[in-house]
Amino acid sequence: MASARPLPLPLLPLLLLCAGGALAQWDVMHAWRTGARPPGLSAEQLYEAAHGLQGADDAGAAARYRWALELSPRLFAAHINLGNILDSHGQLEEAAHHYREAHAAAPRAQLAALNLGNTLNRLSRRTQAAEALSTAVQLDPSHWQASLNLGNTMCAMGQLSQAVELYTALCAQHPQNPSYLFRLAYLLLVSGERRAAAERAAACLVVSAATVGFGLPRSEVDRCANRWSRTMGRRCGFRASRAAGG
Repeated sequence: MASARPLPLPLLPLLLLCAGGALAQWDVMHAWRTGARPPGLSAEQLYEAAHGLQGADDAGAAARYRWALELSPRLFAAHINLGNILDSHGQLEEAAHHYREAHAAAPRAQLAALNLGNTLNRLSRRTQAAEALSTAVQLDPSHWQASLNLGNTMCAMGQLSQAVELYTALCAQHPQNPSYLFRLAYLLLVSGERRAAAERAAACLVVSAATVGFGLPRSEVDRCANRWSRTMGRRCGFRASRAAGG
């Protein structure tokens, strides 16, 4: 009976290498199926796998982010993205933990402080939220969301003067945003600054009218705003000056 020809010696290492690669690939696939951390993958590879799943399979993405963090505990983006997944699914305590870890890994990155403050607000921890959001504002004073959220937190804590300062800065940065003007007008009114509130509210009306259009010329918008300001002034118990923003 004819016997099989022996393999040439140079082919043996190649065959063993291919077999080893197939076994390693089987180990990885088996680990994915069983929920164990796959062997031989780096933290960066696990992060990319998690990022590809996020949104479509948040549970699978979260598991992979956790595996990446086992290998690289200070991987900033993994902490942020895992925190976002946990926050969106109501797991706020663990989300806050990962935002803190992200902030510790990159203290100059504003995103970690901002997300931490927002999550702490959802947990009704106003003082801690204000501290985190204050850090976010200090890291980037021009970031409108951090200033707005800190202002809202100060309002919830009853610290109206600090909220007025934040909204005033926001209005200076975004003078054509009627939402910020309205918030500032309301705060000034409840703080007892009625004249300033009337002027801000009139400015808000001018901006809104100019933004929406209403089909009116600017001079007519100004005239209506000044009339509205005087009416508001009488209701508040003083004679309003000419509306700001005219």
